[in-house]
Amino acid sequence: MFGGSQSAGKAEVVQDGDSFKAEIFVPVWTSQLFVNDWAVVSPAVPLTANVTGTATGWRVRLENHTDAKLTSAHLVIGEWIIPLGEIPAKDARTFNVSAEGGKNLRQFVLDHGRQFHNAVQSRQYAFGSSRRG
Repeated sequence: MFGGSQSAGKAEVVQDGDSFKAEIFVPVWTSQLFVNDWAVVSPAVPLTANVTGTATGWRVRLENHTDAKLTSAHLVIGEWIIPLGEIPAKDARTFNVSAEGGKNLRQFVLDHGRQFHNAVQSRQYAFGSSRRG
């Protein structure tokens, strides 16, 4: 009755005459999780940024201290969001950027805000179903 998405869980049923024995994996969904339930505690800072103004924009140095590559880094400065690109794991990159290479932050939020809203709303649905459970 409550609906839900397909599970890759395992079920084992053994029929013995008029009865049966079963073992089944049942995923449990909850909306009572907090950000720190997923956080990995680490003494290291994952990212270090140094931004300095130049005559035509900004010089940005980003150091990725993690073991994962950052695939789509962006800089938000003032009223602008500026794509920077990729920063390999355990590496640093320096970028020279200007507002002309970016997009107005207000326009970016208007263009993409609905996607963020939908992501938040999807947490209200059990097991990814589009119907409330």
